[in-house]
Amino acid sequence: MAGYSNLGFVGLGVMGEPICRNLVRKSGARVTAFDIAPEPLARLKAEGAAIANSVAETIGQCEVLFLCLPSARHVRQVFQDEGIRNNIRKGQIVVDLGTSSVSQTREFAGQVQAKGAFWVDAPIARTRQAAQDGTLSVMVGATAELFAALKPLIECFATDVTLCGGTGAGQVTKILNNMVLFQTVNALSEAVALARRNDVDPALLLDTLSKGSADSFALRNHGMKAIVPGNFPERAFSTEYALKDLSYALELAKDAGLRIRGAELTGKILQEAIDAGSGGAYFPVIAKHLDGGQSAMIGRFPGLTPTRSRAVVHDDLVLTVAVAPDPVTPSMYEQTKKALARIDESLALSGTNKSKILSAIVYITDMSKKGEMNQAWDEWVDKADPPMRACIGVELEPPHIVEIVVTAAK
Repeated sequence: MAGYSNLGFVGLGVMGEPICRNLVRKSGARVTAFDIAPEPLARLKAEGAAIANSVAETIGQCEVLFLCLPSARHVRQVFQDEGIRNNIRKGQIVVDLGTSSVSQTREFAGQVQAKGAFWVDAPIARTRQAAQDGTLSVMVGATAELFAALKPLIECFATDVTLCGGTGAGQVTKILNNMVLFQTVNALSEAVALARRNDVDPALLLDTLSKGSADSFALRNHGMKAIVPGNFPERAFSTEYALKDLSYALELAKDAGLRIRGAELTGKILQEAIDAGSGGAYFPVIAKHLDGGQSAMIGRFPGLTPTRSRAVVHDDLVLTVAVAPDPVTPSMYEQTKKALARIDESLALSGTNKSKILSAIVYITDMSKKGEMNQAWDEWVDKADPPMRACIGVELEPPHIVEIVVTAAK
């Protein structure tokens, strides 16, 4: 790839490591990486990255330095204490991929500009899977010339790259994206809680809403895959990170003289979840803390893990989430059969069976293989009383290619 032959990368966390890996594989440039954790450095070294011992050393070996850090505080630390401000050279470019304070972004841009260098805000959006697949969305704040020069590099890990305006505009756009997302997830949490209290199956509710004007990315991902099954893993986008990003929106509003009451309320809701001990959990966990901190979610079946648990029970309802066991084969038919066998096992543990299934949602990675899934389903389902079922194509975490969510009567 023409343009730059030496790249640097600092921050190899959940998103940073796969982004850096895509640059190593696709950019054609030498990539020098640094992180305080040795494990991602070892993995990337095995794939061809050069390894630095510090931020300053990384800066010394690159023309373009990518940062993928958790917060504005981490960016400030790397900028002030660990070498960017003191070591950056004329003509170098720093690309900040994280979501950060707009005022800080513009402050740092001014400081590096005084040295003849450039600061570009390019916050990333979408999921960890998108980072692995190289299908992120990136919102860029830069001049048109810098954007044109950097776009081929960014396209190594993103499929949607948008020039949003000058310095800080990328951050503004990403911050507002997240502000809307957090408020939508709160609305979904309230809808699911109300559905449960009124004897409406939450999975059925969201599947139905997805066919109408309430449909959204948040509904199909955060709602169906996190809120309904109660799937709030650690090391995903945490409640603490969500509140941090929302604070940037509130800062923007204060500077603009606006009162954004929906965002203010959502900030309080996120803080309540953190205070209740869910700061490190995936942020849709706010659904768990409705009704003054008392869980309105389904209680988990004892002894099972919170991610893709085999069964959860609440009153007279049983919710089962199943994926096929590893190792995954490419056959959708075989994997569906295995997942359905796990549902049988889970329902039995919960004192019910497939004849009492009320609804099912099947998520598959490849809709062209829906026929294989249907074959396995038709062989397994109670033909005398088949439940309502939806099939949805989504990105599942590898190596899974099928995931089945079932609600049954106890």
